[in-house]
Parts: sequence; structure tokens; C-alpha cells
Amino acid sequence: MNTQKIIPFARRMLSLLIGACMLMTSVTLTACNSDNDNSGISARIVEFFLDDNTIAIGESTVLRTRFTFSADRVFDDGEHVMIVIRLPQEVGFRVGSAELQRPISDRDVGAQITNCPDTGEQFLLFDLDDNDLLTVTNPDGEADAELSLTVDALTATPSTIIQGIAQNNTVLFSCGAPFISDRDLAIQIF
Repeated sequence: MNTQKIIPFARRMLSLLIGACMLMTSVTLTACNSDNDNSGISARIVEFFLDDNTIAIGESTVLRTRFTFSADRVFDDGEHVMIVIRLPQEVGFRVGSAELQRPISDRDVGAQITNCPDTGEQFLLFDLDDNDLLTVTNPDGEADAELSLTVDALTATPSTIIQGIAQNNTVLFSCGAPFISDRDLAIQIF
């Protein structure tokens, strides 16, 4: 038996075995540290659409914001879901029209409204806690809840953009500054 050929083969096999053990250990640690409900992921808008994207001045349409959130972060950790919608100057929010969709009766939710006199844009901040989100309807798809509100057409425009974002606890925005959104949608007003 030639031991000179067996020793390099044994070393190679030992190296492969050690590498496989290290790989299995890292996969096991990753699996143990992962969270099945994505609680590390911030809330976000997954669908953002209007019932009608083309309307006349004086008419209105419903804006639907479907969003997802971590139940653990809201119900166990007490975090809030913050939704901010940026409306351009050509459309306006109909106060009192915002609702969270629920199985039996929809839940009215108020918005903190920021009007920007220099740009004409309007920011709507919805601060949703566990009481707001406890009995929401889970719409089709990956969304956990739906917020709907009515916007009114104020000024004619071939196209303008409505923007929205959802996050846990804090969303930064200010008048005239660039707005980082999860979703954008166009509306035409004639």
C-alpha cells in the first residue's frame, strides 16, 4: 500500500469535511436568527392606485393605499405605522374621507395635514397604532391593510404625481424638499 498517495487524499477529504461543517454551522445559525414574519422589515406600501386616473375639475376619485407591516412590531413592540401621502397642488384631500378597510364597518382615521403655501403641495400623515390595525381587512396580494381616501381635482393638468410611503414610527418630509416614496402614480385632470 502506497502511503504517499493516501495522505494527500486524506488531507483533501478532511479539508472538504471541515468546509462542509462550517457551511452547515453558518446555515444553521442564519436559520435560527431569521424571523418568519419579517419583523425586521419596515412597513411599506405594496399597492397604490386610484379608482379613476383621469377626472375633470370638480370631480373626485378614491385613492387606495395597500400596505404591509410587521404584526410583531405593532402589536408586541408598540410601534406605529406611519403613512405619508404627498398630494400635488392640482388635487386636494377631502377631509373626513380617510378610512381603514375592515370586515364589518370601515374605521375612520384622521390625517395630520401639512399645507405648503410656496409649492401648493399637501402632505397627509396617518399615524396608525395597534388599535387602528387590530381588525383591518387583509386585501388580496401581499398587503396587510388598505387605507382609502378621497381626492378632489382642483386644477387642470396633463399629468401630475401623487406619492406615498409607509414606515414604522417615523417618516421624514418637508415642503419643497424631494420626497422619497414607496410608490408613485399619475393622475390627469381636464
